[in-house]
Amino acid sequence: MNIPKLRFKDNNGNDYPQWEKKKLGDIVQFLDNKRKPLEQSERIHGKYPYYGASGIIDYINNYIFDEELVLLSEDGANIIDRNYPICYIATGKYWVNNHAHVLKTKSQYLNKFLCEALERLNYNKYNTGTAQPKLNQDICKNILLNIPILHEQEKIANFFSTIDKKIKNLANTITSLENQKKGLLQQIFSQKLRFKDKNGNNYPNWKKKKLGDLFTIKAGGDINKENFSEQYSIEFKYPVYANALTNNGLYGYSNIYKIDKPSITVTGRGINVGFALSREPFYYPIVRLLVLIPNININFTFFTESINFIHIFNESTGVPQLTAPQLSKVNVYVPNIEEQNKIGNLFDKLNEKIDNKKAQLEHWQQIKKGLLQQMFV
Repeated sequence: MNIPKLRFKDNNGNDYPQWEKKKLGDIVQFLDNKRKPLEQSERIHGKYPYYGASGIIDYINNYIFDEELVLLSEDGANIIDRNYPICYIATGKYWVNNHAHVLKTKSQYLNKFLCEALERLNYNKYNTGTAQPKLNQDICKNILLNIPILHEQEKIANFFSTIDKKIKNLANTITSLENQKKGLLQQIFSQKLRFKDKNGNNYPNWKKKKLGDLFTIKAGGDINKENFSEQYSIEFKYPVYANALTNNGLYGYSNIYKIDKPSITVTGRGINVGFALSREPFYYPIVRLLVLIPNININFTFFTESINFIHIFNESTGVPQLTAPQLSKVNVYVPNIEEQNKIGNLFDKLNEKIDNKKAQLEHWQQIKKGLLQQMFV
């Protein structure tokens, strides 16, 4: 039966009618014939959004549409990968190229409900592309959707609009905090913004140092199979870190450790080469992950942010990579430990705010994901 696990009641407390299966072509009118692609050289910058398969990709000086419509990606890897939304609502005046289907809902159907219904689908079976995934119009018209009556659509749409507003506000807050951090990094590491000591005097000038003079730098290496587990346990309790940034580079767990001191790791290979993270002791670095163990008293946050600010990388080969000898020759400017601590404390507090908001965002995204599974069929 076409009944979701979680449903609203009508205004009298009664169940709404059972949802009905509808083809997308019976719910919407396709306005694909009105869209028009523009080459980059043809676009004149302006105030009107220019939409493609992944949403707004530019702003130009003209528009095609002047109403709220639903846009559904027509092609691109995201149809399968789903790293970002495949369906979105366009409002106001805007232009759409030929990489997104343009859908106008018929009466008795809501844009917001339709967009959420389309967003939760698995499009593997609808893919007609070879070189890259594609959803052609004929296939799209035959996509089957379970649809409730208009009043229940409205309740569902309003409910998810409230959640989406919360998610958008958190995302905007994160962007604002990250921009604030970016500005502070620029000001502090260019030494345009300086702290004063407790007497209101300037700290000494920063000194130019090579990382190899401040740290012992080691490369990761391999780990034996008997020392590795993908899951944490009492025996396999030591983190194994690799070059990836996802989950702070956590690759798995080990029953032994290589690093027993507070340290900094720097990615040595891949598109994120040169990215630094502070690490607590007792972990196992692998592959080309570089480990910096300080030879002097330092503030770890200061050096982590400093290394990330200078964007270390090596372009001498086709694959971005960084070795321990190369990293040891990189110059950094170093204040005394008291000023390091003040800078480090500033960024510790700001990073904590950003991480907290990111955790809240992830929480609300998971709430929405779970509700979509329960409120749609």
